[in-house]
Amino acid sequence: MQTFNKYKIGYLVYICITALILSSINSHILPQSKDKFAEWQKPVFEHFSSEEGYSQSGVFAILQDSQGFMWFGGNGLVRYDGYNFKTFKYNPNDEKSLSYNGVISIYEDRSGVLWFGTEGGGLNKYKRETDQFTRYTHDANDPNSLSDNVVSSILENKSGNLWIGTFGGLNKLITSDSVTSFIHYKNDSNEPTSLCNDGVGQICEDKSGNLWIATGDGLDKLSLDEINKASPTFIHYKHNPDDPKSLSHNAVFSVYVDHSGILWIGTIGGGINKLNPGEFNQPNPSFIHYLNNPGDPTSLSSNLIWQILEDAAGDLWFGTLRGGLNKFNKVNEKFTNYNADPNDSKSLNGNSVYSIYEDNSGILWVGTTPGGLNKFDPLKNQFNHYKHNPNDPTSLSSDRVCSIYEDRDANLWIGTVYGGLNKLIHSSDGKFTPSFFHYSHNLNNLRSINSVLSICEDEYGNIWIGTMNSGLKKLLQSGKKKSNPKFINYEYDPNDPKSLSNNFIRTIYKDKIGNLWIGTEVGLNKLISGTATMSPAYFVRYLHNPKDSTTISNSRVWCIYQDQQGTIWIGTSGGLNKLIPSKDYNSQATFIHYAHDSKDPSSLSDNHVISIYQDNSGNFWIGTDAGGLSKFDSKSEKFVHFNEEDGLPDNSIKGILGDDEGNLWLSTSNGLSKFNPKTVTFKNYSTTDGLQSNFFQGGAYFKNKKGEMFFGGDNGFNSFYPDSIKENVRIPPIVITDFRLFNNSVPVGLDTTTNRTILKKSITETKEIELSYKDFIISFEFAALDFHTPEKNKYAYILKGFDKEWNYTDANKRFATYTNLDPGEYTFKVKG
Repeated sequence: MQTFNKYKIGYLVYICITALILSSINSHILPQSKDKFAEWQKPVFEHFSSEEGYSQSGVFAILQDSQGFMWFGGNGLVRYDGYNFKTFKYNPNDEKSLSYNGVISIYEDRSGVLWFGTEGGGLNKYKRETDQFTRYTHDANDPNSLSDNVVSSILENKSGNLWIGTFGGLNKLITSDSVTSFIHYKNDSNEPTSLCNDGVGQICEDKSGNLWIATGDGLDKLSLDEINKASPTFIHYKHNPDDPKSLSHNAVFSVYVDHSGILWIGTIGGGINKLNPGEFNQPNPSFIHYLNNPGDPTSLSSNLIWQILEDAAGDLWFGTLRGGLNKFNKVNEKFTNYNADPNDSKSLNGNSVYSIYEDNSGILWVGTTPGGLNKFDPLKNQFNHYKHNPNDPTSLSSDRVCSIYEDRDANLWIGTVYGGLNKLIHSSDGKFTPSFFHYSHNLNNLRSINSVLSICEDEYGNIWIGTMNSGLKKLLQSGKKKSNPKFINYEYDPNDPKSLSNNFIRTIYKDKIGNLWIGTEVGLNKLISGTATMSPAYFVRYLHNPKDSTTISNSRVWCIYQDQQGTIWIGTSGGLNKLIPSKDYNSQATFIHYAHDSKDPSSLSDNHVISIYQDNSGNFWIGTDAGGLSKFDSKSEKFVHFNEEDGLPDNSIKGILGDDEGNLWLSTSNGLSKFNPKTVTFKNYSTTDGLQSNFFQGGAYFKNKKGEMFFGGDNGFNSFYPDSIKENVRIPPIVITDFRLFNNSVPVGLDTTTNRTILKKSITETKEIELSYKDFIISFEFAALDFHTPEKNKYAYILKGFDKEWNYTDANKRFATYTNLDPGEYTFKVKG
């Protein structure tokens, strides 16, 4: 007999909270935006296709199981772990495979058993340990079998009985002495209290334990005291054309009890019906109807209702046939419709909605047919996004946003490259549709507005515009009305030393006493103005002189900032400058320089200073183009640096704004970052969180009086309230999803390639594996079941007995491989 040395490998899954999973919020808490523009903001739907491994064109059923996996029923059954889709299909040669590919209902009972209803293969019970199914089908010769093979719904009531709705009546599953049988409840034309129709749709249970059954010919109620009777009495609710308060239509498919105990009924042709709990026991209850009104865009979009869901925030969602998805606000009783838009790749991918599901982290999953799977993550709507729409002449004129400013009347001004100036008018009634008015470039007028790099309002209400190459422009307060704009132009004149020093205007800043400072490509300028309508008297120029160390350190000016003491600071391509004014404040001044010194780690980190901010505690923060963020101590005149190694997404800090909690919001060349100076931690956001793009423009940032922040970049701009950006406090479960030998997945049971049984159970259920010394290349694959932005999840793993310390990895490398392990016992652990 040949003897093999053996070793054992067991694994233990550890779950922990990590700040590195950014795109998550508290379970069942949706962001409540204070944004005045939020009314128009549409959900962003992500779609799954064959490129992501999901090949189903229709989704009829969705469920998240107790382990955290997502399940989708369509043309086959699919399990999703956030990265990979595992598909289960009918196999005619395997009686333990799925009985039929059309899966239209999914349910998990209180003991954790998964049940799947099909549209032609009956009911399936799933065994996790072996990835196998037990089939329950209709047999015409067996009166105790399932009454029909089309299983539309599954429900376990409070008594622990499993009820199955089929197109051949209602069934109750009975298990006795390991024998499963079904009790049938069908329509009997000779018995008026029998089920009113054999075509059963959905089933739900109210708070009193009564069952409500949707059928093809009305709504039925099975009272709690009738449930266990051999011949129970069903109470029927049907449409009565002579009673406007009766059920609106007899073709009922969906029934749903919300958190308040209200019953909602979806009909195929008669819209939605609402039945309050006080009406449940009335002989002629009053149904409230919600129908489509073609003349009212806030009404239900279609009278064909297939699916109903109440989310954690209390809003109701209705899936319609051919009318898309509807969200119902219970307070104002208005519907918001979301449908497929061929011009919007982020809209719903189909208008016939057959399934809606909210997972335990607040993500909404929507199945359409045809179309497929949609995912709506409310976190990705936390950042309102404004961009150019070529089909909408009132949208933003261009996507490259370089400047943002809100005037005293709460109108928003947006400067773009090649798209001119945009004005977004604030509506006094609080209702807002994003309609931009454009002040655009005129090819016949070289002095017209083209590329706008900076915007500022003076004390008279005039708007000053800094352009890329056509100088400074003043939009008179009297000409701000879109019908008659009036501009005054100010440009560089080589023959006039009191003219603007350069036509490339990067920044404009109004100080506390109303002076305007203009930063250009060639020098700093101070505007010495006359009256509100007359031209300014002149500009005072501050230029770099290499022979005079008291001049500005570099003539290329990026930003200007006045601190709480009234001192003017200037960021240039030659470092940070502190301006010491002359006595009359209108002539030349001296400058104190702070520059990078490679020999001094406490000096400025980089000489290209592009953003400056002083927080409420008086701390100075300097954003550089390549050296990250620096904290400046004005007393010691030393700098402390923060860069990518500390958690910044990028070392180019384009803008800095502070919120009421003392956090800094930093726009960079690679996303937006929230920096907590107290804990010295960064939370980074990217396009996966709803940002316009990962690249932000310098100068395109603004905070208004209400605390709303605006950041612009190469794909429009974002707005948000910092306190509405929620963070994740949910602990995602971690699972082992695959075990491999020599890079091949090990099957459950007998492996025909090796003629061995290594896994007796599915890897998700396995606690111990015993291997031969010949199995010298082994791998584990794992996943954190968090679906917000799985690509951002971070992991660490260790093989106790082999590894000396934890190995850290990201979502792109969710596996651990070991080779040539010595005989012995090992424990594999992973955390996410």
